[in-house]
Amino acid sequence: MLSESPAQKFSFRGFNMEIRIKRITAPTMNRYPDLPDGTNAYLVIDNSKEFKITCKFHIHGNRICLAGQEGTLHTDTDAGKVYRQVVAPGGGCGLIITDEPVEGLSPWALRGVIIAERSKETGEIRLTTEGSKSDLDELPVMFIDGNAATLDKYL
Repeated sequence: MLSESPAQKFSFRGFNMEIRIKRITAPTMNRYPDLPDGTNAYLVIDNSKEFKITCKFHIHGNRICLAGQEGTLHTDTDAGKVYRQVVAPGGGCGLIITDEPVEGLSPWALRGVIIAERSKETGEIRLTTEGSKSDLDELPVMFIDGNAATLDKYL
């Protein structure tokens, strides 16, 4: 899902993007300091639509979700959409899996949260097509606290 190259099959032709990401809580850790468990919350503004996203990390894996909602977020790079996947027990020892599109949240917004999480960046991250060299640029321009940053370094 998120392991593919972020630039694959994506063009900014005719598309204006402005994404702002800011960590809004300090990491909360569990009571065992040797285990890397915790949660960070991010305020994400994707083309003026606001989302609160939480990143939960623990010894068995990580998950990214919309605050206050069940399920995890994942991207479909072919469709250019973000989905919220909810898994629930079903009849006969099966599972019921539902994928709901998250309207207004782009895959680049989710990638920006991952960049903030992995880099431990505490400043505001801004991803934009403003300043791109052409409509065919495959990567947006990234700023951290207003300073230009190299996006390739974080992917």
